[in-house]
Amino acid sequence: KAASAAMAADARLHMLWVGNGPEEHVLHGLAEQGGLGARHHFTGWVNDTARYYAAFSFLAFPSVEPETFGRVAIEAASCGVPVLGSRIGGIPETMEAGVTGQLIAPGHVDDWRRAILDMCDQAVHRRMGVAARVHVMQHFSNAAVARDFEWLLRYGVEPVRDLHHAIP
Repeated sequence: KAASAAMAADARLHMLWVGNGPEEHVLHGLAEQGGLGARHHFTGWVNDTARYYAAFSFLAFPSVEPETFGRVAIEAASCGVPVLGSRIGGIPETMEAGVTGQLIAPGHVDDWRRAILDMCDQAVHRRMGVAARVHVMQHFSNAAVARDFEWLLRYGVEPVRDLHHAIP
């Protein structure tokens, strides 16, 4: 609903739905409402989603159920794609709100519509995309995981992070 509402407000906007799931038929039905069906694009199931990130200005990750970890947010951010993510479960742990993307309450359609429209500003999504890539490299890359694991082995506790600076 939020995607279609944003598309009605900005004629340049298209949505690319990668993958599928039990609610896919609902998404197809919503896409057809309001005559916007031609601007909603569905890939169906794909084994390798990484190749699609280059086509994204941003990723919308509107989970309504808690995710244990926002892997898709990490994947997108590693490709320089900012994320609109639900403020639920593990998704907020993968992002820096207002820097690498935006966190939105699950199911708040108007807030999601506004966030989608905000991301249509090229300066915004480019700035956040660069920050997203840096954030992933500092906190989720192989080197960062190894660094944190070493810290845990040495000190027996997880490192405390300042979200604006990587641990040396």
